[in-house]
Amino acid sequence: MLRHSALIVSALALAACAAPPVERQAQVTIATSAPAPAKPGEQIHVLAEGEELRAVALRYGTTSEWLVERNNIVSRKDLKVGRELIVPIPPAPAGGAPAATPAP
Repeated sequence: MLRHSALIVSALALAACAAPPVERQAQVTIATSAPAPAKPGEQIHVLAEGEELRAVALRYGTTSEWLVERNNIVSRKDLKVGRELIVPIPPAPAGGAPAATPAP
């Protein structure tokens, strides 16, 4: 019985050596927080020290959620001074430019 087991183990070892190697391709997904380039109707805003996403959103007439999605913001660590954020170009004020104050 022992000899029979040794023969089976030897046959399996030889079969493993004779089999062609299987090539495996690894799939690598790299997470990035860089946004896509600005589109028409959008511009770049550089994040300043102490600036909050909520304030940037209000300034450009959008929401924090839109900024997070558009700029691929994953965590607070992505919001560093100097970070370029894509923001919408705010609409022009109603009625165009402010009227000049008449001279006294």
